[in-house]
Amino acid sequence: MKPPTARRNPRISPAGLRALLRRRFGLESFRPGQEDVIRNVLQGIDTLAVMPTGAGKSLCYQLPGLLLWGTTIVVSPLIALMNDQADKLDDAGVDTARINSTLKRTEHAATLNRIAEQESEIVFLTPEQLQAAETLERLASNAIDVFVVDEAHCISDWGHDFRPAYLEIGNVLKRLGNPPVLALTATASDRVIEDIRKQLGRPRMAVIDGSMYRPNLRYGVTQVTTEAEKQLALDRLLTPLHGTRLVYAATVKTAVALHERLLRIGQRALLYHGGLGAQARRESQRRFMDEENVVMVATNAFGLGIDKPDVRAVVHYQMPASLEAYYQESGRAGRDGEPACCELLFDYGDRRIQKFFLANRYPTADDVAQVWRTLSALPDGRKPSGLELSRAVETVAAVKVRVALKALHDAGFVRLARGCYSVSGKPFDAAAAEAVAARYQQREEVDSAKLEQLMAYAYSTRCRWRTLLDYFGETPPWERCGTCDNCRHPIETEAPRVQSPVAQERREAAYELGQRVTLPRYGEGTVVDVAGDIITVAFADGERRRFQESFVRTPGIARQRRRRA
Repeated sequence: MKPPTARRNPRISPAGLRALLRRRFGLESFRPGQEDVIRNVLQGIDTLAVMPTGAGKSLCYQLPGLLLWGTTIVVSPLIALMNDQADKLDDAGVDTARINSTLKRTEHAATLNRIAEQESEIVFLTPEQLQAAETLERLASNAIDVFVVDEAHCISDWGHDFRPAYLEIGNVLKRLGNPPVLALTATASDRVIEDIRKQLGRPRMAVIDGSMYRPNLRYGVTQVTTEAEKQLALDRLLTPLHGTRLVYAATVKTAVALHERLLRIGQRALLYHGGLGAQARRESQRRFMDEENVVMVATNAFGLGIDKPDVRAVVHYQMPASLEAYYQESGRAGRDGEPACCELLFDYGDRRIQKFFLANRYPTADDVAQVWRTLSALPDGRKPSGLELSRAVETVAAVKVRVALKALHDAGFVRLARGCYSVSGKPFDAAAAEAVAARYQQREEVDSAKLEQLMAYAYSTRCRWRTLLDYFGETPPWERCGTCDNCRHPIETEAPRVQSPVAQERREAAYELGQRVTLPRYGEGTVVDVAGDIITVAFADGERRRFQESFVRTPGIARQRRRRA
């Protein structure tokens, strides 16, 4: 049976939209881009909204959901994200439903019944839950006014947070009668935009691309070479700041160790990572949202869509995989518009962690062959879901199983019907496995290039904001933001020259924190930071400047040079 079609809402004036905005959400005006997206949604136009973190993307479906007569479906990647959004809507008097793995069987059944009875205006669910046949049947009985894909970069295998379950959304849309689509993300390159259109089957999807620049975010990089330097740098960043602070680690092991250390030195520290139990994660998130002056130590499992306005600092203790990931995570700072610190503690040695992750992200030919063999060996009529099959293939990581299934399906070696897989009968051999796996070789190369671009950002002496905006294809009308470390403390250099014996002797001496030094044109100052060959010096007037090491002199050597002159 063909799913019912939602009736579109009659035109509403700009004044009417603003009145609804004030009445239901307590807001006086739209942020840039919001009203354009909302107008598209009300007219049933497929739209991809690329808006910076904190720009109010959620309102772009929440407000239309009140005006349209059908059900709004929101696919959300994290349970914490969906709970945060649903709680705020419940407080605003909007009927919502949630379908995720935390529901008990009776709760799950009751929620599906409410959806079938069309009692919920907005339905939140994870992409994995969306594949369940029973869930799809209940959703298909509703007139769907808009299908929302939140954090839409996850649908693209060129994105920075690839999520295989998102790849089935295109098939789900067909089963639901191809309702209008709203895709939301904070970051998307041209390649990712085209991939989102392709995966959703919406080649002419409109794109509304807002500026990514947020002038209250003050970006900086601290170069470190040892764990002790990194810990000292973190302490210097966290200690003077009051309010909520967020520290990202690349691995669970580092996050746990860092959390324990912060507790030992008296910080009110919280911990969040994917290995914690559901109750522990919920409690940690609750405290982060409700309490003040806390430090959340987390892996990238925490943060998508978490909307706490007063985060005063986001510190990356270890480098993320790409500038997309860095912008997304650092953008959780300063959503209240007040100044906030976004600092990367850059240790070149951390590169090996991301290289390890990259090497284990995509399936090999052996992985593809093992997935196909496991599927083909099942008894006749046995058709598992991707989640079930990922549990059955014990020798291959679950994420690789789901990626391999998608690739096998695209190549015609497996069938997909109602969320379940079966072999197609097309001949499969070692050469076929190699061909299927080969499509991911270029993706690995692209991921490696993204990591190198992040490292170039860390080493750059250009304006940090300019570097970020250039990367995402946005050209601001200025060269320097005036707030990042490279703008506030430009690195001073001197022209290359033959080194004198005195200069060579000085270069071999290590600078220490607190050491007095002399700078041409600036006079004497005190070393307050040493990061490789970049020395930060504080002067008597309170000004701090950053210099290449070759520009710095110790007072004794400076006096020798004057006497010889």
